[in-house]
Amino acid sequence: MYASGRSKAYCPAGLRSWGSRWPRLAGELAAYQPHILCLQEVDHSRWLQDMQPWLQQHLGMTGLYWSRVYARNQGAREGIALCYSSSRFSLLQHSAVRFADHLPQAASPQQEAFWRRVGSFEEGALFALLRCTATGRLLCCGCTHLWYSPKDQDVKAGQAHVLCKCLSTWPIPGCGYSVSGVYSLLSSGRDYWLAQGFRGVEYPRNYEALARKLATPGSTIKVVAFGGSITQGLSVAFKRTWAHEVAGWLQDAFPSVKIKFINLARDATDVTPAAICWYQLMPNDADLVLVDYSLGGCGMLQCAGIATPLVGQYESFLRRAMRHAPGAAFLLLENFYFYEYTLQRWNHDAQRVASYNVPNPYYQTGGDMHEMLARRYRLPMVSAREGFYDLMYNDTAMMQELGVKRTDIMVDDKHPNPRGHIILGRGIVAWGLRRVLREELRAWADGGRQPTPLALPEPVSPLAAQEADADTFCAEGLAFQQQVVQSSVASQGWRLKDSAMVAEACAAARAEKQPVNCDKWGYYNHGYGKTLDFVVDTQNIRKAAGKLERRRLVVFFDRATAKNFRVGSSALAPAAWVQCVSGCECDAFELGGDGIHYPSETAYGSTTVTRHAQCTVRLTIRDKGPAGNDYFKVNGVAVVPVTGYANLTYIDGMAIEKEVMFVNRYKTPIRNSQLALSGRE
Repeated sequence: MYASGRSKAYCPAGLRSWGSRWPRLAGELAAYQPHILCLQEVDHSRWLQDMQPWLQQHLGMTGLYWSRVYARNQGAREGIALCYSSSRFSLLQHSAVRFADHLPQAASPQQEAFWRRVGSFEEGALFALLRCTATGRLLCCGCTHLWYSPKDQDVKAGQAHVLCKCLSTWPIPGCGYSVSGVYSLLSSGRDYWLAQGFRGVEYPRNYEALARKLATPGSTIKVVAFGGSITQGLSVAFKRTWAHEVAGWLQDAFPSVKIKFINLARDATDVTPAAICWYQLMPNDADLVLVDYSLGGCGMLQCAGIATPLVGQYESFLRRAMRHAPGAAFLLLENFYFYEYTLQRWNHDAQRVASYNVPNPYYQTGGDMHEMLARRYRLPMVSAREGFYDLMYNDTAMMQELGVKRTDIMVDDKHPNPRGHIILGRGIVAWGLRRVLREELRAWADGGRQPTPLALPEPVSPLAAQEADADTFCAEGLAFQQQVVQSSVASQGWRLKDSAMVAEACAAARAEKQPVNCDKWGYYNHGYGKTLDFVVDTQNIRKAAGKLERRRLVVFFDRATAKNFRVGSSALAPAAWVQCVSGCECDAFELGGDGIHYPSETAYGSTTVTRHAQCTVRLTIRDKGPAGNDYFKVNGVAVVPVTGYANLTYIDGMAIEKEVMFVNRYKTPIRNSQLALSGRE
């Protein structure tokens, strides 16, 4: 195409004809006997008619081709070709990028004019990830043709900048961040904020296996998510959350595999139900598990110590999940409650009390304890708090760094909007995943790592140590029907109900055989003195170690929905009395009421119970509150094997006692203290 133009008139026309040039080009290529070949300015029609068939027949090469179209060339198509020896390499994945589609966001009118000029050109690049059939090592190849003209060095430099950014994401593609801010952050090279939130570990558990499977065409990758409302979605049925975006990003990054996403999150819950029940819902062959339980129940310093119940349950969840899906890689996410306290202080100049806002304290999170556990179990972690704490409370800085304000990406102090979920999933979390997987793929290309131990270390939390390495029995939600004595249901008027905000969408998904965990089925009733009996086997627990001699009976109930069924003006939580009536013995205990602080809406209470194959438990509704509040809804029952002795050191005892004293002192949030006269949540 170009050879026939007037600019090449100095060469005889006969020598410039394709019939003359192609035999000489083919001879030159045959003399090289290349294993990998990159070509530019390849005419589209010549590629299809002559070059591609010849390369396949004579050199045994498979070719990838990408063309540009220029109006100035009367629509003629020419482009670049990346070819590889079919006998030496297999293609794992490939991608073609047009530079104009991946321009960074401009921060000034001058930059906007420059990038508009760069975007008026049609150049691009081809990337390919190859595996050597002899050694199994990986090779990442790129082929491009930047704008040629020496008069437009700025355009060439801009294209080179975009090329480097796109190439830096390989062998995990994904330079096409569509969200203003994150892509600007990456494109500008200022990835400090993303790196600040990443907590990597050496030899992360099972990531080598995950990387190999992602690089194997035709594989199915099962991604499972656990968490609360941020992971499930806020008030909107099956809205795409950060976890959906992570799964979508993986699918875009590895188009030759199939990503199967399973969302087992449930709104308004802490980690305890997941540790006792929901970990059993994920498939044993899960490949990647995303975990977000840093907010649910972790307010008011309830996750600030290693001996707190919720930190113990978090570790128990990780251990049970790792045993349940032994081949899975894990990624932990720390979200943060970005609310502000309103403080009052005497202003001497104005001679009056002035109000002002301060951020939620940096340490008010479960992330610090979770990070310690992440290091213990070699699990990478990504922290929204670490990356964006200073930006979330400073719109000027956030606009400068990300191109957005807090209100542009957040629904409230903790829930992202759709744009925020994309930033969280395809930005922060994907950045961390790309970092880990890139190292694993590089190590694989260099011959692979030495096998790393998969045996679980000893627990850190003294509370988790009492439940370690033993599965539980759980009948929660719809499964609870199997344990309930139906005669008590009929005689007392109990009814089965799903009180989830997304009940309709959950039911539709379940009807389509999709694995879901967002519904909140349970038995509910009105009336002081109404009873419900259910039977559970506290003797035979699957996979319970022999040394775990005791049992803990756990009953789940729905604390939140009672708000819609209260009588009169009572503000107290509903209450019920739980006791063992046949076959087993336990200390009776109260669920609900005003004496216990429940950190999540799927609440629970527990007691020690003796072992028996037919343990009958009775729940009785109690009347709490001056205006009457006789509604109750019970969601399920579980049995947790625990050790018959406490193998605790003196330090363990101190840690547990300290947390017990703290909880007893601060059962309810303190609104009026020396530091905060009022708080906004």
